[in-house]
Amino acid sequence: MKGDLKIYTGPMFAGKTTRMIEELETYDNFMALKPNMDDRYSEVDIVSHNGHEIPASSVPSDELLLYVVEDVDYGDISAVGIDEVQFFEESVVDAVDYILSKDVDVIAAGLDTDFRKEPFGSVPELREMADEYEKLSARCEECGDEAGYTQRIIDGEPASYDSPQVLIGADETYEPRCEEHHVVGKPEESAYDEIVSDIAN
Repeated sequence: MKGDLKIYTGPMFAGKTTRMIEELETYDNFMALKPNMDDRYSEVDIVSHNGHEIPASSVPSDELLLYVVEDVDYGDISAVGIDEVQFFEESVVDAVDYILSKDVDVIAAGLDTDFRKEPFGSVPELREMADEYEKLSARCEECGDEAGYTQRIIDGEPASYDSPQVLIGADETYEPRCEEHHVVGKPEESAYDEIVSDIAN
């Protein structure tokens, strides 16, 4: 027997964590995991943007994650929730597969694309593994239409393309945006200027 994998993705403020928590709470016994780099609302609990929270374990986002899940006594545990799954390195795929092999369901939530609208972490691979996949949407901060993307704002301006992919933040840094109003700033690196100059000449 093998557990089922369900994934909720979408932009920030789409309700992914809330949906994951609601799903977990339908099980009699569950365990929740979060990457230790995410301490926005709590260092240990998983907390959604609307304040819904559950106890969780803060775990490494690197290859150590696999060793952590292998040491768990799953006993009466029937489901494992993994929040902000995009922050975990590639080992999360093997970790999820290991948990599923214990006949334990996994419910994961995370961004499928980053602020550049590019694939984020191992989410695309996990999505291919999923038994159920649901992409949620938010409301664009600019026009109120359906928003499928995450806008990063730095000092009041759209973040440049070469801004780091991972930057922990909430509504002070991110907004949901629709296709029309999502903006990625030009790269700031000098190499970009050299490329443009070479093309022009």
